[in-house]
Amino acid sequence: MAAMPVAPQPQPQPTIVPSDAGPRVSLTISPAHLSLPVVELTGEYRVIPKLGIALVLGGGKITDNVLSATVAEVGASARYYVLGSFRTGLQIGGEVDYVHVSGDNIDVKGAGLAMGAFVGGKWISSFGLTLEGQIGPQLQTASASSSSSSSSESKVGLLLNLNIGYSF
Repeated sequence: MAAMPVAPQPQPQPTIVPSDAGPRVSLTISPAHLSLPVVELTGEYRVIPKLGIALVLGGGKITDNVLSATVAEVGASARYYVLGSFRTGLQIGGEVDYVHVSGDNIDVKGAGLAMGAFVGGKWISSFGLTLEGQIGPQLQTASASSSSSSSSESKVGLLLNLNIGYSF
């Protein structure tokens, strides 16, 4: 009796996970700014697995016994993940941030610009909780004016971001 030919069995195919799988957007808030009270929100978009571009928007009203002032902030940063990726990694980058302050009950206006480099990190949990932080030097320039005087100053300061949020 002749042996029946055996059809070849299909081989299991390896599971390929695209390198761009996972979250593409992180939305975070700075808890420290809430003490002013100013709300500072950061939205980061993953351009490629190791590069993110972020936009920072903030605003609020600072009030004490004498002064009441409105604060507006806008900024941007680029983050390159030297170790890991957008989901969890060590990042280096640069940030530019502009802040405008105007007195509500007195004639005072001020503006500041900060530019700096940083090293930082980000961690995203399996359900999206996001923690991130950056630290580095930055050049800070500020000017203020009132009806009777004006002044400006530049100095090197500290860039420090500690944020919490969600990624999807």
